[in-house]
Amino acid sequence: PVKRPFDGSSPIGGNITHPTHFDDGFKAISSRRHCPKLTTKIRDDQDVLKLWMDDSFRFLQIYTGAPDKGVAVEPQAGETDCWNNKDSVIALQAGEIWEGSFGFSIEAL
Repeated sequence: PVKRPFDGSSPIGGNITHPTHFDDGFKAISSRRHCPKLTTKIRDDQDVLKLWMDDSFRFLQIYTGAPDKGVAVEPQAGETDCWNNKDSVIALQAGEIWEGSFGFSIEAL
């Protein structure tokens, strides 16, 4: 489940001396009408990676290991553990199709 708010004021992953660890899901709280596209920015000293997701994706999973090993950021169509808690699960019947779009860009600082 979505556990804690994140307002972007502190870096995910921290640094070598003060690491922060995440294995958490985050939920978009704005409506699809008010926020049809979500963008997440990941920045290091040299580049900015921008992950965008259309309104099919309202959740984001973030995982960090050691600060020098990277950060995993995954767009999610359903909440963490949605299959078990039935919140936002998408179950397709035979022949049904689900579509969503996401992508990323990298910009030098």
